[in-house]
Amino acid sequence: MAEACEYDRSFHYLPAKIKIINNIEPDHMDYYKTWAKLVESFRQFIATTPQDGFVIANMANPGVRECLRKKIDASVIAFGPKPFRSPKGVGWYPKNIRVINDRWYFEAWHNGRKYGDFVNSLPGEHNILNAIVAIIVADILKVKKNIIRTALAEFKGVHRRFEIIGRVKGRLVIDDYGHHPTELKTVVDTARELFPERRRWLIFQPHLYSRTKLFLNDFARVLSGGEIVLIPPIYAARDVTPAQQVTSSEELVARIIHYGGRAKYLPDFSNTVKYLKDNTIPNDVIITVGAGDVWEIGREFIKSI
Repeated sequence: MAEACEYDRSFHYLPAKIKIINNIEPDHMDYYKTWAKLVESFRQFIATTPQDGFVIANMANPGVRECLRKKIDASVIAFGPKPFRSPKGVGWYPKNIRVINDRWYFEAWHNGRKYGDFVNSLPGEHNILNAIVAIIVADILKVKKNIIRTALAEFKGVHRRFEIIGRVKGRLVIDDYGHHPTELKTVVDTARELFPERRRWLIFQPHLYSRTKLFLNDFARVLSGGEIVLIPPIYAARDVTPAQQVTSSEELVARIIHYGGRAKYLPDFSNTVKYLKDNTIPNDVIITVGAGDVWEIGREFIKSI
């Protein structure tokens, strides 16, 4: 299984019999320029699925539904947080989600019938949907239900996806790769759900000047909900020329404050680590987020405190 990126249409070069579309949202617009071109790129991606293949689609996402308006040869299997009708029936969805001792229990349903009871060790309702997708793929491949159940319960997650990287002097340090507003919101919502009584620090490193400019208000709204937010400089990646550097971390901080949040700009990683050392206390949760090298802050903090 591979996770594909749509930038530069690189995912067109990953042939597969089973393709999963979790969501389609405006991103990489420095490359695609328009929403129509982005959606068409996804249509081309799924159009190459063989006739005996499967497209597993999150029908709760408007972009995915728009992409699938044109008929394709492969079978479409719908999933979502609630029932969504597809050519094959009502689709897959979870029910009766509950958290017991930090483990997430849920029922998987298919076509209006209960498929089975499962438990997920990964936090957040978004990971319940990821588990539903894993169940769908395993069912297509005729994996026995008890094996699916055991595999989900024992799965510990992947690198840089709400990954606990350490505990030091009562402080919990987490890292995540999220760099789009929806991904960032998922991180924030999960942290609030898991740690409602703990003070939460969020160090967000914006990725690309162009993406930061495009989503400035979206990022600011997500980051204005109660966390203490630290913003280091933008990770330029491919935005290397002065003409491409159309915004700044300081502008994002100002916008977060405008929406009622608490945010501070720090000029480099060493200053950020020092600020965390001087201001965090036991029981705080520290989360680094971004697609660049922001993870280094958490590692350095753990070493230095």
